[in-house]
Amino acid sequence: MRNTHTNGPWQTFESCSETFIISAGDPATADTVAKVWHAKYHPTRAQLIAAAPELLATLIELEKLFAPLVCGPNGECPGLTRGEMAIIAARSAITKAGV
Repeated sequence: MRNTHTNGPWQTFESCSETFIISAGDPATADTVAKVWHAKYHPTRAQLIAAAPELLATLIELEKLFAPLVCGPNGECPGLTRGEMAIIAARSAITKAGV
């Protein structure tokens, strides 16, 4: 496993009671993104991690699409309405992801 970023899409792969998050494709040739082995990690958490690249890309597109409609043409959201708060939360998550 390398310490460099592997672009999505990712998928999960079960082997020897461990869950691996791998780049999409043949598990025999795919890059391992992460190995989930500790008991506190449930396979559904691994599936969520594996879906992260697609979730982030979709969130970015939704923010681009809806921010002008919800927050106005200048893109500034004071955070008063539910829609504005959702856009602010989306922007916060995108920033947290380092994008």
